[in-house]
Amino acid sequence: MAPSPVRGPAPRATDHPDSAALTVPAQLRRALRGLWWTAALLTAAAYGLRLAVRLWLEPAAVALPERPALSATLAATLLSAGAPLGLYAARVRRHRRPPRTFLLTRVRRPGVPGRVPALAAAPSPWLGVYPIGLGALVAGFVPLTDAADGSRGVGAPGRWFTLVAAGVALAGAGWAARRRPRLTLTPGGLVLRAALPGRTGTVVPWTALEAVPTAAPTGARHLELPLRRTPAGAAPATAPLRASLTWLWIDPAFLAQTIDHYAQHAADRTAIGHTGAARPGAPPRPRRPDHPRPPRRSATAAPWSTGAPTPRESR
Repeated sequence: MAPSPVRGPAPRATDHPDSAALTVPAQLRRALRGLWWTAALLTAAAYGLRLAVRLWLEPAAVALPERPALSATLAATLLSAGAPLGLYAARVRRHRRPPRTFLLTRVRRPGVPGRVPALAAAPSPWLGVYPIGLGALVAGFVPLTDAADGSRGVGAPGRWFTLVAAGVALAGAGWAARRRPRLTLTPGGLVLRAALPGRTGTVVPWTALEAVPTAAPTGARHLELPLRRTPAGAAPATAPLRASLTWLWIDPAFLAQTIDHYAQHAADRTAIGHTGAARPGAPPRPRRPDHPRPPRRSATAAPWSTGAPTPRESR
């Protein structure tokens, strides 16, 4: 049996862990979890830096001449958002190659009770730049109180504003996570969904697909899917259906190869979403040769013993 469909070719031993393409679903999920936590921490940092500029730098800049004060305030404001964004961009760019694997998930299918196993393309980690920039922007609207000595502070209105803004940000992040663009492979076909349409999106049965060109460039923003017939919920098939890859994190050539494999091999579709399915185009794994196991060491042997015969035993 061939390897898993969600598993790409293994990285070379000389590759950096972040520069090599992610090829295992668990590895991809860990990478995404680390990136989302990084985005959350940098969002809080951007909020705190922008608030610190308003609390301490702006009152101190009043004593400076107008032009230096304006320059210092503007530079600090830009730095409060630019530094976290730059750090996050550097963190994302450590993954130089897009993943060659999917996320294992479960989705609902019309007419099928419960959820069925499926393969989903990972969301782009560049979505994390939006909450970071939003954190710096929201901090500029926090109500501050001015003291008689010229200092500033965050009073009760500012604290309530922060709590409400945090709640709205969490709700918006949850909504965006549910409404984000998706590309899912199910045993019944592809499910394509843009950012704002309904929850089901466009369902493309495998029988509606022609042979998919597998020579997709690495930086492709769209994947053209030739159609035999028009799928339900899509416009008449006067041209190939274009699947947007802008906000997805997956190697386009690997995705095209996987879609083409399941479009041409109906027997493998029932195994979609299971780790034991056949990966398209993968040769069967070579079987390990059966070597006899070495004999176990005696429980009474000395821990420093190497198993070599002693001079007395070799006589």
